[in-house]
Amino acid sequence: SQGLLVATVIIISMTLLSGYTFQMVAESSADTGAADFGNTWAASVGDSSAWLPRLAVGIMSFTTCTVYAMILADLSSSILQTCLASVPMLGALKPFCARTPTLIGLTCFVLLPLCLAEDFSSLAFTSTLGLAACAYLALFSIWRALDGSYLPGGKFFKLAPYQPSPLMGASKLDDIVNPRALIFLSNISTAYMNHGMAPATFQELIRGSSGTSSQGLRRYAMAVAGAFAVAG
Repeated sequence: SQGLLVATVIIISMTLLSGYTFQMVAESSADTGAADFGNTWAASVGDSSAWLPRLAVGIMSFTTCTVYAMILADLSSSILQTCLASVPMLGALKPFCARTPTLIGLTCFVLLPLCLAEDFSSLAFTSTLGLAACAYLALFSIWRALDGSYLPGGKFFKLAPYQPSPLMGASKLDDIVNPRALIFLSNISTAYMNHGMAPATFQELIRGSSGTSSQGLRRYAMAVAGAFAVAG
């Protein structure tokens, strides 16, 4: 349908734009030698306005953490309550597994320590597991989409909480370009919004390898292109 075509164009456009700007930030880091977004801005634009990118990164990080906390609380609370339902003797813990206590616990004892950490090298293994889980989820979703389990007549069709709506062709431009499309655009832009990490990751690449800065930029460009292509 036209909507699917527009969504595909938006995803590809955001992937190309985000990958290009991510590489531009790394090149600015190579020119200035700065290892963070604020210092790169200060060396390129000026110290007087260096607070702007730091404020932007802070607001984005706070907003993202808030969204992640809500998602994790919903998922964790649902999983915990399902587990407690299968073990009657642990029923007294059910109030502590509601959404609000779970949200507070995750925020204070998981997300806050991660936000305060300065070195994430110890998370390399769990990050690899998370990446593998994302790949598994994508492959599993493709499998279920192809085997027809959630289509009318499929074995999981009646179990789905929401019945799928049939795709309908757009009859006018407002059916494709409307305020609801901004939600999709916002989610896509947030998915690629990690440019604040570009200076630090580039400087780590330079320190951990031999060769000139231009050679490091070429290697970094290949890594960025591959990562954004896979993500897109």
